Amino acid sequence: MSTELVLEVCLAVRRDELQAARDGFTKILESAEKQSLFKAIGDCLLAAVRRQQRQLFDEWLEQAREALLSATAEPERSAEAAEFLTRLSFVVCDRRLAEAQPALAQLVRRFANAASADIAARLWAELLSLAARMARRGWREETAFLLRLYLRELLKRDDSAVWQQRLLALQLHFVAYARWDGFTKACAAYQELLLLFLLLVRRTGKKIYTKEQQEQYLLLSLRTLRGIISNAARSSMKDDMEIFRELYQYLWQLAGDNKRRRQQLQLLLQLAISYWQSSLPKTSRKQARFLEDLLQPSLIDKLHEDLLNRI
Repeated sequence: MSTELVLEVCLAVRRDELQAARDGFTKILESAEKQSLFKAIGDCLLAAVRRQQRQLFDEWLEQAREALLSATAEPERSAEAAEFLTRLSFVVCDRRLAEAQPALAQLVRRFANAASADIAARLWAELLSLAARMARRGWREETAFLLRLYLRELLKRDDSAVWQQRLLALQLHFVAYARWDGFTKACAAYQELLLLFLLLVRRTGKKIYTKEQQEQYLLLSLRTLRGIISNAARSSMKDDMEIFRELYQYLWQLAGDNKRRRQQLQLLLQLAISYWQSSLPKTSRKQARFLEDLLQPSLIDKLHEDLLNRI
């Protein structure tokens, strides 16, 4: 496949000669060589977006999906796939192409199963940075899509080092947002992270997980939440207890009228305060009495009390 064919397709799109563009794109898929597939398809998709041909973009992405899935699943092409997916993710989110999100998510999942750890880590870092950009724009749908993609893949991992690395990255982005717009708005922007903490706390109460896994999930969630609270307090020149109050108010709003969700979120908050008190005694000693009402009635059962003692 020559670069001339790709150029012809892009020029046809620019001239609004859509049938010629479609015919040329079909030829590209039929004759594309492995080493040029990602770039050829990417260039065509970008040309369609720039001419605001959203229908053509969706059509081509669907037409190329099987070829892309096949190529993305080849480990030796992971670097090319990562570059292509980075470009595609930006286009889908920047142009708010919600219809393309399912196809993009499928490609990213296929990539994650095939790529080496270091190449995959680079893509996840790019997607998290893109989520931060979407959050700064106030684009909730795009932010949520990227964070869910990021977290769903993380939930499949059973490597504490990967968890620590990814949660630290999330913590840094959360705190940066809180520094710009305040802690409560950061909670709203990164709502999926708070729901992840809730899910991890739920896992600590399920017998299908070993004691070691239960400890790990609780430690990861509470340590990350403590880091968020402490750093957000420091950057806003507030006490930790004030940030806990803001967290409580946000979680209460998030729970709404759902009594079961409210109890689960209150348990998360009580565990976070208890861990903060035990791990940062000098910081929490003078402030703890101002949070006593949030610890009543106590929802921390024997299981979670034992886990707290062990971590």
